[in-house]
Amino acid sequence: MHFVTNIFSTVYDAIRNWNGFQLEPAISDTSSVFGLAQFLSTLALLVVVFNVSDFRYRYRLYVTRYDIRKAAILTASAIAGVLLLTEFWFQNALPIPRFLNHYSNIKIVLAAVFLVLIIYIVLVCFLRPPKLARANAVQFFRATTHLIHQGNKDRLQAIAEDLGPAMEDIFRLGSQVRSHSEPSKPPIEQVCAHDLLLTLADRRFCNLIVDRDPAFAIRCFVLAIKYPEAPFAQFSRNVGEEFIVNTDSAFYQEDSGYSSGYFGYAKPITSTVFGSYELIERCATKGVSSLELHYSIIDTLDAIQMEGFKRAGLAFFSAYLEKNPHQSHSYAFARLLASVDSCTSGIYKINNLAVDEWKSPEYARFKAAADFLKEAIALLDKSGIKARSVRPGKETFHDVYDALAQAVV
Repeated sequence: MHFVTNIFSTVYDAIRNWNGFQLEPAISDTSSVFGLAQFLSTLALLVVVFNVSDFRYRYRLYVTRYDIRKAAILTASAIAGVLLLTEFWFQNALPIPRFLNHYSNIKIVLAAVFLVLIIYIVLVCFLRPPKLARANAVQFFRATTHLIHQGNKDRLQAIAEDLGPAMEDIFRLGSQVRSHSEPSKPPIEQVCAHDLLLTLADRRFCNLIVDRDPAFAIRCFVLAIKYPEAPFAQFSRNVGEEFIVNTDSAFYQEDSGYSSGYFGYAKPITSTVFGSYELIERCATKGVSSLELHYSIIDTLDAIQMEGFKRAGLAFFSAYLEKNPHQSHSYAFARLLASVDSCTSGIYKINNLAVDEWKSPEYARFKAAADFLKEAIALLDKSGIKARSVRPGKETFHDVYDALAQAVV
């Protein structure tokens, strides 16, 4: 104890006898290191560059843990205040402690603080893509949902392009939320990821990614296969519907390799969005899937759209035959046949047309439905699946042959 007392006594005597705290007139110099004028001009230039830059860089600032904009404003205001006070103090030679009587050093320290702030902002904006984690989960969710709800197309495109690298973590975290009825409350990052996946099902956002960023949609479908517990049904329905309705979408470039080259052979959208039996069936059991078309849309499909719907349906049916040789009940296949049947409901209208009945949309829908059934029967024949001859009592069992036969009738 005596040793510690001696140390404190020695330190106290050194501070008391140190002349660094003695007051003396502030001595100014002609140094131009980081003056107030340079600081204000640099700050104004940075504000202009930030406002005219790509929105994605601002979005990256929005989803960070801390409000960098507010922190930058407070830091810049503090630097400006200290610079102004320093200029006033040294220009008037006011009393100042000796250890602070270094005009250039004070401004160098302020310049270093400002430089660190700029480097951090540049790091966040240009070098570090957004990532959802526990530290920024709430900010990530709030900023993204707010911007998606606004519906600005250019901003939605920037969000889609920037979210791509983060979707793996979002699906992984979102799939870990089991049920709201469980007694244990899931971590906040899992809840935010789960709700963010539901937010991505916004129709405007789905329309945007189908039109401008189909690679984002493909990535989401691939991740949905990897993480089956993630909430995906609504997103798959809206994206699949948009791919069929939008005849300018990349899906319509996959009709044939002869016409479209590489994408006509690879068919990434056809195989991923419409050709994954397990994913589509899982979504269908939850109410909707990528093959679902709203009843109000079916009656508006033209010949090109019906051709796309037929290709999507055949892609699923081919996967269904391959993955389900035992012909267990398929919600998705039953709903697909119901949609095909709905496409023929307006065929009676051609009786009232004066001329060119074959050019009417009603005839186009009927023809596409008939072609679908014809090609589906051909696929079934090639699959080698045999019709069941022995059925349970009272004819309660219906296989794929029965389903197609009923659709034809």
